[in-house]
Amino acid sequence: MIKLSTRIITGMILALTLVLLPMAWYSVQKESGELRDIMRNQGEAVARSLAAFVIEPMVALDYPALEYALETMGRATEQIQYVEVRQKDKVLAHYGERQAKGEIFIVPIEMPGLHDAPKRYFGELELVYSPEHFERIVNNRVDDLLISSLVIFVILALSLRFVVSRLVTRRLTKLSKLTNRIIAEELREQVAHGAGSPVYGDELDLLRERFMTMLDGIHARDRARDEAEQTLRQLMVAVEQSPVGILMTNVQGGIEYVNSAFTQVSGYTFDEVRGQNPRILKSGLTPPEVYTDLWGTLLAGKVWKGEFTNRRKNGELFAEFCLISPVRGADGQISHYMATKEDITEKRENARELDRYRNHLEALVDERTTQLEEARAVAVEASQAKSVFLANMSHEIRTPMNAIMGMLHLMRRDTIDVQQHVRLDRIDAAARHLLSVINDILDLSKIEAGKLALEETRLHLPTLMDNTVAMLAERAADKGLALTLMPVRYDADLLGDPTRVMQGLINFAGNAIKFTERGSVILSCDVIEESAVDVLLRLNVSDTGIGISPEVLGRLFNAFEQADGSTTRKFGGTGLGLSITRSLAQLMGGQVGVESIPGQGSTFWFTARLRKAGQHLQAEPVVAETPPGEAIRRDFSGLPVLIVDDEMINREIAGEFLTETGLTVEFAENGLQAVELCRTHDYALVFMDMQMPVMDGLTATAQIRRLPNGLTLPILAMTANAFAEDREVCLAAGMTDFIPKPIDPERMFATVYRSLLKVRSTG
Repeated sequence: MIKLSTRIITGMILALTLVLLPMAWYSVQKESGELRDIMRNQGEAVARSLAAFVIEPMVALDYPALEYALETMGRATEQIQYVEVRQKDKVLAHYGERQAKGEIFIVPIEMPGLHDAPKRYFGELELVYSPEHFERIVNNRVDDLLISSLVIFVILALSLRFVVSRLVTRRLTKLSKLTNRIIAEELREQVAHGAGSPVYGDELDLLRERFMTMLDGIHARDRARDEAEQTLRQLMVAVEQSPVGILMTNVQGGIEYVNSAFTQVSGYTFDEVRGQNPRILKSGLTPPEVYTDLWGTLLAGKVWKGEFTNRRKNGELFAEFCLISPVRGADGQISHYMATKEDITEKRENARELDRYRNHLEALVDERTTQLEEARAVAVEASQAKSVFLANMSHEIRTPMNAIMGMLHLMRRDTIDVQQHVRLDRIDAAARHLLSVINDILDLSKIEAGKLALEETRLHLPTLMDNTVAMLAERAADKGLALTLMPVRYDADLLGDPTRVMQGLINFAGNAIKFTERGSVILSCDVIEESAVDVLLRLNVSDTGIGISPEVLGRLFNAFEQADGSTTRKFGGTGLGLSITRSLAQLMGGQVGVESIPGQGSTFWFTARLRKAGQHLQAEPVVAETPPGEAIRRDFSGLPVLIVDDEMINREIAGEFLTETGLTVEFAENGLQAVELCRTHDYALVFMDMQMPVMDGLTATAQIRRLPNGLTLPILAMTANAFAEDREVCLAAGMTDFIPKPIDPERMFATVYRSLLKVRSTG
């Protein structure tokens, strides 16, 4: 069989031959004509040169010289075959022999005349030019042309062979090999497009692309088939090893396939159920409406699920959950039904058992819940009883303390004996210490009950710390200690509970003074963090006291704890101050800490996050720089005020205090009397106790506020109920401010002056 490449190359060579031969013949003819024209021009030029050369001997009639001139020229020019000079048909001289072949040139022998005279004619010269030289040149040129044509022909033939082999044969061979490999099923990987082959964009490339596309399609189908077969094998394994039974029927209900789980549950082999209807498992215990719903759902082309009570081959009953799905063929029509079946007999038993346990557990939970509710009710009742007890204890303690401290104040006012003043001061210090202990116990109780609430009022930190130092200055001076306040660099107003901030400072500074025998106590404040809305402050108290051992530091802030049991006896105290300060710091978003070196001193600190005071907040009226009692006497002397209290001693003490300021005092023993007096009198201010017989202070306040003159009347709570929630209750009932018992005269005067000043500024 002749190869396609051989046939293509042969055809192309024949085509080249048919093209090149006429071209070669034409080139030879053209070359010969051009050489002939050259020869003629050359011969004519030689003839004219000879004619000019022989003029002189002819004029001289020197014929031997003429002969010599012709001979010389003939010998010098190889192409001259024969030359003669004649004059009127007479040959004067000649050279060579005349032959049959040759190109003849005849030119006149003339000499130009002088001054436009006509030429003189002497004869003519005949030159026979030899053709041999011309023929030799032509033959050489033809040979060169033929050789060149042959070389070109060979080069073109080889180039054609290379091009055909490169662009056609090799690519067709690759396609042929790929085809053979595909036919032999040896090719399993997709051949990359254009891998190792240049792209020419011709028909063969198009053929190759189509071929590769076809090959891609074959590979894709092969992969899809392999993947489908693999998936099918996996599905078959999964179906066969599935723990639930799987059953396949045709549309007539004949069983075509069951897996091993089905045979294990039912007891039937595949051969026994093949072609049978699934009704062979029916026990007759499944309600008929289940089957009605089943076939209605399946005939609608939907999936049905439900439960059956069926019978095994050995006659045992079993419960199964079944899910039946229609299977559609390629035409979209239902061709089979597939059912997945799960034996739920054990699950049903477990569910029944679980229900029994659940019912039992619910009964236990109900019983325990009832017990917990009863215990909670008891705890709530106990907590309420504790709160009531604390409130009553506070009231019952503060009432006599109010009498004691009030009488002490009056006695010091009226006594001029120095020794009696000293004794009264000691009694007052003891009373204040007792009140401090009571306050600590009540604060701790409120903290443990989660009922300690903080106020948020405007405070000025430098002023607060100045006041703290002022309160402790006398105690420090009594021990010879230097009490120093470092400059407070944060001067802006803040919002917080100044009483609790000062309480924390006093607890730390009081302990520092208590446990320091010599040296100093230093108070300072640092800004830890600051944002646009708040600031985190660290308040420090440093001393040069006895210090604390490291093993005690970890439990120092626990309630009723001190550095050493012996210190309680030596220095006194309840051990509650540090614990209360820690709780206060936590309520203010901070914490507490201590650094101490035994024998050198300690630094106690707590942090508090306080909001910055906005410009829109309205400041409280400021009490005059003069003592508030004197300010009342100066600005409001003679104004009538009403004191409402069921205890005569309380009325007496408060009355004495207010009389000092120049106010006119009237009394009422209960809320009902106060309401009637306010109805008929125009008081500037009312002091109202909370707990009273007949009518309490809260009810009385509400009724007074409904009187025509009672809306703007300042009503100050003056009560032994000193909890913060008591203050909130009083303010919510319509009272203006709050004065706790025991009464501090200066605090009482400041509150009275501020309240009266408010009425004046708004009235």
